[in-house]
Amino acid sequence: MQLNIPDPREQLYRNGAKLQALYPVSMVVDGIGLNFTVAGNHNNLDFGILSCPDLVPRVQCLVDYAEESLSELEEAAGISHMRHQKR
Repeated sequence: MQLNIPDPREQLYRNGAKLQALYPVSMVVDGIGLNFTVAGNHNNLDFGILSCPDLVPRVQCLVDYAEESLSELEEAAGISHMRHQKR
């Protein structure tokens, strides 16, 4: 299952505090062993990955591969420095 939650175009605040990250959480249902959710937050994308350990026993590998691929994509687009500056 893949979900993409569109991001708000403006910065969000709650009682004056800036929303810094979204932690998307969904669920794994019968017959679907992997859920990969992306939520946009202003100028960031936040990822949530859930899996059934019986069907996807090494989900951490998927996280590692996604991080590697994102770094390659950022480098190819010439924006690899942006993510590291915000941390």
